[in-house]
Amino acid sequence: MKDLVNSYLGQYYLTEIIGRGSTSVVYKAYQSSLNRYVAVKVLLLHLDKQYAARFTREAHAVAQLQHPNILPIYDYGEHDGARYLVMQYVEGGTTLDARLTGQPLAPTTALRLILPLLAALEYAHGRGVVHRDIKPANIMLPQPDWPMLADFGIAKLIDESDQLTPPGQSVGTAIYMAPERASSTIVDARTDLYSVGVMLYEMLTGRVPYDGFSPVEVLRKHIREPLPAPRDLNPLLPIAAEAVLLRALAKRLEDRYQSAREMAKDLQRLIGQVERLEAQQQLNEMLQQPIQRAATLPNQLDPYETREFTTAALPVIQSAPAAPRAVAPASRPFERGPAAPRRGGWLRGVLAGGALLAALGGVWLARGAYQRSSQAAPIVQLPSATAVVDAASVPTSPAAPPTTRPESTPLPLPATLPAPPVATTAPTAPTAPTARPTQPALVQTTPQVSQVGDVVTIVLEDTDWQGGYRRSGGKTYGGRTSTWIYGSTTEYSIMRTSFAIADTFAGPVTLVIEGMDSEDRAKTPIQILVNGTEIYNGPNPLPDDDQPLESGTWASQSWSFDAQLLRVGQNEISVSNLAEGEFSRPPFFMLDYAKLIYSAP
Repeated sequence: MKDLVNSYLGQYYLTEIIGRGSTSVVYKAYQSSLNRYVAVKVLLLHLDKQYAARFTREAHAVAQLQHPNILPIYDYGEHDGARYLVMQYVEGGTTLDARLTGQPLAPTTALRLILPLLAALEYAHGRGVVHRDIKPANIMLPQPDWPMLADFGIAKLIDESDQLTPPGQSVGTAIYMAPERASSTIVDARTDLYSVGVMLYEMLTGRVPYDGFSPVEVLRKHIREPLPAPRDLNPLLPIAAEAVLLRALAKRLEDRYQSAREMAKDLQRLIGQVERLEAQQQLNEMLQQPIQRAATLPNQLDPYETREFTTAALPVIQSAPAAPRAVAPASRPFERGPAAPRRGGWLRGVLAGGALLAALGGVWLARGAYQRSSQAAPIVQLPSATAVVDAASVPTSPAAPPTTRPESTPLPLPATLPAPPVATTAPTAPTAPTARPTQPALVQTTPQVSQVGDVVTIVLEDTDWQGGYRRSGGKTYGGRTSTWIYGSTTEYSIMRTSFAIADTFAGPVTLVIEGMDSEDRAKTPIQILVNGTEIYNGPNPLPDDDQPLESGTWASQSWSFDAQLLRVGQNEISVSNLAEGEFSRPPFFMLDYAKLIYSAP
């Protein structure tokens, strides 16, 4: 196959090769209609028609999958005899294969990377799709803790009756293949879970369970040889982790985990056990370490040392000499004593002022409090600011406290009370809602429509969406205006928009949403409907609003659906927040704008 760099494949301009496989070449390409880079996977032309059918099957299977841990397919087609898939381009990302260095990963790190993949597989298996080629090279890592399952190159719909893989042939990497793949017998969700188990084994031990000089030798070991004990390769591995690996890598389908959800539950429990074990080990290490004493300054007592107390160990503090008790003659000006240091003047002033404030406070308290006895209060000596103290007496309290509290005179009320202030921004959520609030009738909007060649783009700005919350006065968030939807019990839980189409057409339609998720740790569950038909129901794949990206915290996500869902005339798209929540609190969903992209008839 010739090099396609610096050429067009449909509307995609191929800029460089970013990957090669035995059956395809992957290019980085520029899509001008959306001003973004994508990854284009091109089928090698010398392959037979059977693999071409498998390539088309891949497109149809994965186009149905919209999950934050599955690399999405934006488009597929054929151009000048070349079949291709258009996928999300992961800028600066790597694969799990590049992260595995032959050394075990920390157990919690490995388990937390596998859990999102199990969530993705549970989603795919529930829609009848089996990956059948799970391996580290097919796990993209846009971020170190964010895995995405890629390359459903040999995906197979469970409910399809025709078999694209003839008996006796196997496709994929033998090291991560389940035993049943060698004989092309039953292949279902449990086959994927075996491959996940092989990856987890490698992550926890630093080695794959079976290896050899040829795929045939490796497959024979998968079928016949017992699993090497994981703790023999990594003695520090918890016993519970070994038990999980033994079940995931069982030879018989009946002995393995029966679903991704079941395996994920065991991994969640295992993470808790490992974290408690690590915390106990850290505590033991801390208790075994000697106490580090802080260095002591000269003439400073060591708080950990016991000895006889002497005044010699105390620091020497120079203080001003005691002030005289008599008042100086009025005709003689005040003179500073020769022994008084000049640096003590400010200290005496502060001390005298503090004493004066304390005494005045005592007077105030004495006036307002009830006295428990009829004795006169003692005279309090108040020092003067010049360190010459003049005796002053404090008035005594009453001889006995009053027997009853004096009645207070009620304050007159105004003739009319002002109305309480009305909130102008956030409405109060109902305390005990019984159903989702009724949505008002959708007001028709006029979105922007453009066409370049045969590619039509409908732009739906945040102002075109109704039912959500928008900040008053055009206030921005993250530098942009946006529409928000909050929990399902608020009146801002659904946003809807409308647009018109003049003609019917066939093929895929791409919905692109630029937005973000709330900062809460859990992703916001959302539902997207096109004319009442669900095209997505799951966690919001957009990044959190505190996640640093080159574009701030905004990013785009695409969903594909069949053009048959659209009709001539008015159409409606809605996005719903399915979580329970309050106004202005996570989990919420923010939309800056959306685009619909399709090829005109």
